[in-house]
Amino acid sequence: MASLETVVSADAARSMWKWRGSLAGVPVVTSAHGYVRRVECARGLAQFMLALERAQPDAGIIRHFGARSLREYENEPAFSMHLGSR
Repeated sequence: MASLETVVSADAARSMWKWRGSLAGVPVVTSAHGYVRRVECARGLAQFMLALERAQPDAGIIRHFGARSLREYENEPAFSMHLGSR
């Protein structure tokens, strides 16, 4: 998603790193947890961006890849569920 603006920043109060993304200045996504090291946070953001690039949100499908989902996005999903009316 070319228009997603991302930033990696430190949360001084918690001594953790987090990443977040915004569209036209509006926050739309953030890391699910904090990272102890900046390099780990940047790696998490890179994994998210790759998964986002390969996602097919217009297809109306939720895919679950299992416990190691960010490392398994190239494999077949454990299950898929179509959204919308039947």
